Amino acid sequence: MSGQASLSPKAGKFKRWKLSTPSEDEAVLFVKFSPCSRLLGVSFRKCVKVFRLNYSRLACDEVLVYHSDFAVEDIKWSPNSKSLMIISAKCSYFVVLLNIRECDAESVYRFKQPDLVKLSFIDWVPNNEFLILVASYNICSFVHRICDGKQILIPNICSSYEDEKPLMSFSSDGKYLAAIVHHACSYHVTLLSTDLWVILWMKKLEFIMVRGLQWSQNFDMLSVLDSSKNLKIFDLSGECLKMVQYDDPFVSGFFCTLFSKTLFAATCVKEEEKVYLILLYNLVNWQLSEVLEQKFNLECSNNLLAKNRLAFSHCGNFLASTLSNDGIVIWDFKRCCNPVKFNFQNSELQWHPRKAKLACSAGNQILIWKYDQDCPEKGTKLYIVETEISPINAFFWSRSNLVLRSTDTAVVLIKIKKTKHNNFNL
Repeated sequence: MSGQASLSPKAGKFKRWKLSTPSEDEAVLFVKFSPCSRLLGVSFRKCVKVFRLNYSRLACDEVLVYHSDFAVEDIKWSPNSKSLMIISAKCSYFVVLLNIRECDAESVYRFKQPDLVKLSFIDWVPNNEFLILVASYNICSFVHRICDGKQILIPNICSSYEDEKPLMSFSSDGKYLAAIVHHACSYHVTLLSTDLWVILWMKKLEFIMVRGLQWSQNFDMLSVLDSSKNLKIFDLSGECLKMVQYDDPFVSGFFCTLFSKTLFAATCVKEEEKVYLILLYNLVNWQLSEVLEQKFNLECSNNLLAKNRLAFSHCGNFLASTLSNDGIVIWDFKRCCNPVKFNFQNSELQWHPRKAKLACSAGNQILIWKYDQDCPEKGTKLYIVETEISPINAFFWSRSNLVLRSTDTAVVLIKIKKTKHNNFNL
């Protein structure tokens, strides 16, 4: 698997499925799939439509039309795909549509904050269909319980500065909420339990400016990094497990962190040598086990702030990167970090949640790389698919299908056979 990839990419077949709008002159603002990928929300200026998707017969059935009395800025699906939240942050207003799958059982929950409250964060609590977290810039934060309309006040989750929003991140199981807030010229990291919404601990950070917050895969560790060379790892008790420092005067501060099941990755850059460094630490003893390098040019330096440019596979055996102008680089840790490279530049990437299968998007193309871990002798397979939408704003895996979306269009790549994919426009 070392060196430049020599696989010949295969192309798939497509079927087009076009999105309909309620009127000729009303444009689609954005589209969003439910977590189960069986429902599609389509937003217009003051209208939201919901469609049910049938992948076996390629059918799209309209199940709900909601006409809003305020301009729609965003929509968010509940974790169980049964409810849809319609948001207008500027108006401090949101509406929740319940029982989406049962059209005749529709009910509506409405909430409006006072005009002086500037909303900074509205989202569902993971793994909970009844709780919505609403945070403000400068006043306070609440959890809204949809079943009875009760509000639970969350202390200390707001900034002292009017235009600086708190940095918040839920653990994937929804049991913990970590938050970084700015109070009295100092940053503080806070951990809350979502069972009773109480603060478990709060720590002052001697950081200049916090840049990121990242949970480990097992939700037992939390990394916090700033714009200089400070990076701290906390456990659930608030103990600082590790203060990561890379002793090289020519290296900039850390800009990204990642966890696999056994490794912790921290990325930094050598500007003079035009090299990205990916530092790999062993989670058992916190020893630096490997330093991976990638060259870049000035045009690629903006990838420092790009999302979905570096990711571990679910098993932790592979690390994929599109940070530099090398295209896609995949390291295989079971084969002494020997990389495989593809000339597919300026792309974002997404690993399958259960397989060693990687999807990358660039322009209107999708590249799919697959490695059979059960039968390594089969080697790898490579597919390149033309989607006819550009740019692809986001994409995710839904079982064996790959769901893509731009601002106002969606494409689904459906696996029909082992080596073929279909797509259709909505």
